[in-house]
Amino acid sequence: MILHKADLLGHPSSVYALKKVNDILISAGSGGIVGSWDLNLLKASGFSVNVGKAVYAIEYIKKTNLLLLGTSEGNVHVIDLTKKQEVKNLVLHKLAVFDISYNAFTNTILTVSMDGSLTQIDANTFELVDYKVLTSGKLRKTFFDNELAYICCGDGYIRVYNMQIKGLVYSFLAHELSANVCKKAPTKKQELLFSGGRDAMLNVWKLNGGNPPSKILSIPAHNYAIYDMAISPNQKYLATASRDKTIKIWDVNDLSLVHRIDVKSDAGHSKSVNVICWEEEGLISSGDDAIIKVWDVV
Repeated sequence: MILHKADLLGHPSSVYALKKVNDILISAGSGGIVGSWDLNLLKASGFSVNVGKAVYAIEYIKKTNLLLLGTSEGNVHVIDLTKKQEVKNLVLHKLAVFDISYNAFTNTILTVSMDGSLTQIDANTFELVDYKVLTSGKLRKTFFDNELAYICCGDGYIRVYNMQIKGLVYSFLAHELSANVCKKAPTKKQELLFSGGRDAMLNVWKLNGGNPPSKILSIPAHNYAIYDMAISPNQKYLATASRDKTIKIWDVNDLSLVHRIDVKSDAGHSKSVNVICWEEEGLISSGDDAIIKVWDVV
């Protein structure tokens, strides 16, 4: 059952990024406004900042209380939440930063860009550890498995980069069009990798150690591109978000469709759903309608 809990209003235009920071949700999008929301009270919190350019990616490093914001111009703003001020402005890419991820295993930050490049940054000194151009196309979202980064690429491939040796391990064709997002989740039998792409397919992969994974299932999950995924806190469900304005919830073990969230049945989104996250407080989503929505999934 899906219970609509709240609509959080305040962004002037499309929202592209959500990140939980303790009990606060940080959100950002095309307007350059970074907002915050109390997830217990389900209302705006006190923190906000305007970086002046569209923000596509947010990351938070808990041990240093730093918020990282990736912009449309290829730079990353580093904000110290203790001091409530910007402490660094890292110029890393020629085009937009589409994802920022902190890897605790290597204590480094990985950024990927619309220009096809990645950077690995030391999380203490912010010095450049590695820079690589992986493809002439876009790099979308990244998923970590210890030192391995699964990087979803605009040419349909997922490239696996080892952050310790600073090199590619392997790559595999995941989607006919852009590979946009991937996540790993345990099932009753094994751990599986899930990927979603511009081809609207949800693909399921068996992991093969140091070798490319094997595709075991391909589901025509949506009518248009899958933009994001989230795993439920109990790891029983996978949610997919799409340009077709819907969110779909899948059983991780049998890949059956559990629920479809749309504007008519569950007060869903009226435009493209760009980003989702699944926290203890509920399933949270936003997109081109600029509304952040919170649901209980019971």
